[in-house]
Amino acid sequence: MLGRKNYTQEELDHAKTAIDRQLAAYKKLVKAIDGAPSDPKVTSALEAFEPLFFNNMTLVLDRYFVHRLRTATGKDGNPLNEVELMSDSLMNNDGVLRGNNVIKLIPDQSVLKLDIGDRIRLSAAQFERLSKAFLSDIQSKFLEVRRGSRPAPSGRGGSSPRWPTSSTTPPGRERRSCSSLPASPPA
Repeated sequence: MLGRKNYTQEELDHAKTAIDRQLAAYKKLVKAIDGAPSDPKVTSALEAFEPLFFNNMTLVLDRYFVHRLRTATGKDGNPLNEVELMSDSLMNNDGVLRGNNVIKLIPDQSVLKLDIGDRIRLSAAQFERLSKAFLSDIQSKFLEVRRGSRPAPSGRGGSSPRWPTSSTTPPGRERRSCSSLPASPPA
């Protein structure tokens, strides 16, 4: 798969719906457990499950848009790059956040405020903040613009033609009718 500089509204909606369903299922589980008599084993199991589940949900979130181009995401510590670093760290660094030589993560300016070297153990609230910021960035930097819809923000990705989409011809490409094309040589 080649890198992508845009995504469709349908792709974004699909990802949002899937993430929302998972969050709703988790909240329903927590509510059901909260209604049960307090049992230290249940409480302990939920406390162990929460970071495991939401760390994995971060991988899911990243996967929907994994082929995003650096030219659109930039190199700063925005939510897209924060998720990228977290996903790499969860898969390849035993869940300990590590940086790289491209992305400049500044913890105080990031969504979760994690420092390089911190163990990644996301709560439901942290994941909700991260996923909302991530999907908002996808929408603002990558949402494909269709004819008749709003134009892409300047310098923010999206697809824009190199020339007007009217009947004008791009420079160096004169229009010719089919009758003016040379005939194919006989076989």
